[in-house]
Formats: sequence, C-alpha cells, structure tokens
Amino acid sequence: MPGKHQFKRFSELGLETTKRILPRWAASKGKVFSRQFLEHTIYWHWPDIVGKDLARQLEPMGIRKDTLHLYGPNSVLNYQVRMMAADIVQKVNTYAGHEIIKHIYVGRRWEHPDTAGQEAVHREFMAKEKAPRQDMGREVRQTNLSDAEMERAAQMAARVEDDDLQNAIRKAYQHHLQSQQVKRKHNWTPCIECGTLCPPEQQYCQRCAARREENLRAAVAGVFRDVPWARYQEVHKYVPDCTPALVSAVRQNLVQELAAKIDVRDHNSMEAKTLVMLYRSIPPENLTQEVIDRTLYRLRFDMYIPKDYKMPKRYSVIPWGNKQRKESGK
Repeated sequence: MPGKHQFKRFSELGLETTKRILPRWAASKGKVFSRQFLEHTIYWHWPDIVGKDLARQLEPMGIRKDTLHLYGPNSVLNYQVRMMAADIVQKVNTYAGHEIIKHIYVGRRWEHPDTAGQEAVHREFMAKEKAPRQDMGREVRQTNLSDAEMERAAQMAARVEDDDLQNAIRKAYQHHLQSQQVKRKHNWTPCIECGTLCPPEQQYCQRCAARREENLRAAVAGVFRDVPWARYQEVHKYVPDCTPALVSAVRQNLVQELAAKIDVRDHNSMEAKTLVMLYRSIPPENLTQEVIDRTLYRLRFDMYIPKDYKMPKRYSVIPWGNKQRKESGK
C-alpha cells in the first residue's frame, strides 16, 4: 500500500538467517564441535521433534555412540515409547539432516546429563503447559455492553419474525460482542488470513491454521512423491513453512499408505524400493538388497499379507552378525 514500508525477505536481500549460518560455523570448528552443536540443538528443540505430549514425559539425557538416552518417570509410557523407538529415531535423524542415532534407550536419570543447564528450561516448559487456563467464559459473561451495542444486537434480531428465534439471535450477538471485548482486552490479534481474533501467540485462527496445515501436508507429500528419500532440510527448500514434526508425520502416513498396497513377499518392484527409500531416507544409489530386505522385514506387519502366508524367521532374512555375513559371502 502507498505510504507503507515494504519489507523484503532475507533471501530477497541476499542475506542468510542464523539457522543457515550457525551449522556452517559449527562445521568449521571441526567434527567433534559440530556434532556437539548438533546434539544440543536436538536437546533444545526436543518438543518440536517429538511433539509436546512426548516432550512433557520424556527428557533427553544425552547421546552415547549411536544411542539417545532418555529419562521418563512413567513406566507405562516408557514401554510404549520403546515400541515407538523406530519412529523417534527417524524423527531425530530427520531433524538432524543425517543419521546421528540408531537406537533410543529409556532408563534412569543421569547424575550429570549432557543437557545440564536445560533442566530449568524443561521445568519452565512443563509449568507453562500445566498452568491453569484463564476462565475467559466467566469474564465474557460478566462483561457489560453499552447501550449502543445492546441496540445493535436488538436490530440484528429484529430482522426475524419468530419471537423465540429473535431472542436466541439477540443473545448470541450480545455474547459475540462481549467475547470480542474480552479478547481485545487480553491483546488478541486478528488472524492474518481472515481477521478473526486469535491469542497473541498465534498468527492464525483454528480454521485457517487447519487449512494451512492441510496445504502444507499436501505440499510436503508432493515433494516425497518426487523425491521419496528427501530429508527435512531438502523438503524445507521446497516448503519453507514446514516443520520437522510435520515432515515426519507426512512421511509416516505415506509409508503406511504405500506399505498397505505392497505384498509382503515383494522385494523387487519399484513400489517396494520406493517404500524403502521413503522410510529410510535412502537415495536410490545407496539401495542394496540387504537394506531392502531388512527394511521390508521391519515393515512386514504394515504390508499386505496373503492368506496362509507364513512369516520367515528373522535370521533367514537378516544375517546373524558380521561373521555369518562374511561366511555367506565366501
């Protein structure tokens, strides 16, 4: 609009964000420093990676070799988390941009965790999530309307002839005006899409946020259909507004949809290979028969299983250790 300042994106100005600069700076300090930097990035962004629900229950302790150690006080949830291990490993590696862990272990709290100094952040996050929500409904009911606003509600309802319906419309419009007053009082701001008032920490109303996420999911799915092995950083280039959690969720849905269409005995079709690339984020040049067999064996219960088909034993598909693998190659 005339008279308004026109702001350009960083990319349009030829500038880079700290999100791109910091990883390069860390890499310039050497492999050890770069890995430590990446690990602490994962700790700090733990809720973004696994979601708020799991982040409230699981606290990362540190990474040893290729295992992420977690602490969770809930024994029932801990068992469920072990069943979700492959999913969590994939989410962490997707966020990292390469394979940084292969396993997770849920155990005791470390006396000196690698996340030392972040306990306060975790407690603050937990306290914020558990904090009682303000009863805005009561405040809305106690809000008084001006004579002019009452008249507007009456005029709105007067368009209807039925007395009962007229009364219901009047009350509904009065409630709407009261609600708008309370929301402005608490610094709610208009949705950037439709103008509906939203909490100050949100840019979109629920309806627009849902529609936006649906569009983002469709865009991410489109990238995966063209490049099934893409990791988060690659997807982010095409869909800048996507998050690691959203990319991981779309990948899981596509894996389940594709797996359900493939016969569990099929290890050679293009569809089976695409499923492996999608699930493991492996480009076609790195596909081997062993990788395909191992991955499809892991996904066997998600695939189509013919009637009377008998599942093979694990070590008829996956060699028992390096020794047997070497002997079988002789």
